Amino acid sequence: MAISIWRWRLLFALLLSTVLFYALIFLFEGFHQESTRLAIRWSARFAAVFFCAAFGASTFQHFGKGGFTYWLRMNRKYFGIAYAITHFFHLSFLVLLQNNFHPVFNLAKTTSLMAGGMAYFFAGTMLLTSFDAFSRHLSPSQWKWLHTIGGWWIWGIFVKSYAKNALNYPGYMVLFLLLALTALLKAIRYVQLWKYQVLLGK
Repeated sequence: MAISIWRWRLLFALLLSTVLFYALIFLFEGFHQESTRLAIRWSARFAAVFFCAAFGASTFQHFGKGGFTYWLRMNRKYFGIAYAITHFFHLSFLVLLQNNFHPVFNLAKTTSLMAGGMAYFFAGTMLLTSFDAFSRHLSPSQWKWLHTIGGWWIWGIFVKSYAKNALNYPGYMVLFLLLALTALLKAIRYVQLWKYQVLLGK
């Protein structure tokens, strides 16, 4: 019971704190191109942290058993929902920038728009299938494949963005290392599971 009370309250706390943060940006900085870009950057950072918490929760708990990692795993659904909603906040700020200050979408490469669009497709479908009303239409294996493929696609989009920024701006290095650590531990876990299946003769 002590863990369950965190779930929806956790989601509310995460989203409320980030929304207040965006509001403070525009309140103190004003509504202009730079403040909008600041909201874009911070919404992406929040989304990356929430994503890693959800995407790597079970792996973190496997390699570092403890109260925090157990709590993280029990609440990964809510971190996942927080990630998806925050990433759509990020999109809304990009649309705001496009419509009011800078044609960011017009100048982007078609391949970048398609890759980013797929990330939002996965974010949206993974968000919907986090709820029973939608997940019941998928088999367990279909749900697993959707969230696995979608998770790795979104991870790739984050890495593509932060790998380039980490080389030029040291402040991005922490997020890049978090993404790298999440992938490394998941890869090690996959190898362990594969070896276990081989030993069982599957």
